[in-house]
Amino acid sequence: MGNDSVVLGHARALLADGPGAAVVAGDMRRHGAILGSPDLRGLIDLSLPVCVILASVLHFATAPEADAAVAAFTGAVAPGSYLICSAGTSTGTSPALITRLQAIYEGTTMVTGRPEAEIADYFDGLGSGATRADRRMGLAA
Repeated sequence: MGNDSVVLGHARALLADGPGAAVVAGDMRRHGAILGSPDLRGLIDLSLPVCVILASVLHFATAPEADAAVAAFTGAVAPGSYLICSAGTSTGTSPALITRLQAIYEGTTMVTGRPEAEIADYFDGLGSGATRADRRMGLAA
């Protein structure tokens, strides 16, 4: 899933003849359209456990937008599903670095850095049963 036309074009070309794969154009902030996509629904049965991967995208949305996307995707999956996400954090990050990143992306997208605790909150009380992988594996305290 993505919203960059060049990336989508390349992905469609690479996956055109491959079974078990689909390219869904979308923006995580418009999660309803993604979750309702016939391409997604034709490939992935959300009544079975799946893995939701939100890799390096959450810090390109406002905190409410990121929170809503995580809630929508984790709320749409079956119990036993997984959530993998990576997001830029302000915890331990130089404010100057965040300011530089915001300047680099200015005019294209926003960049946020959220406290680590806010990102960790994505894994507490997950939707309809997504599970923290570290807890399932007995690694979390």
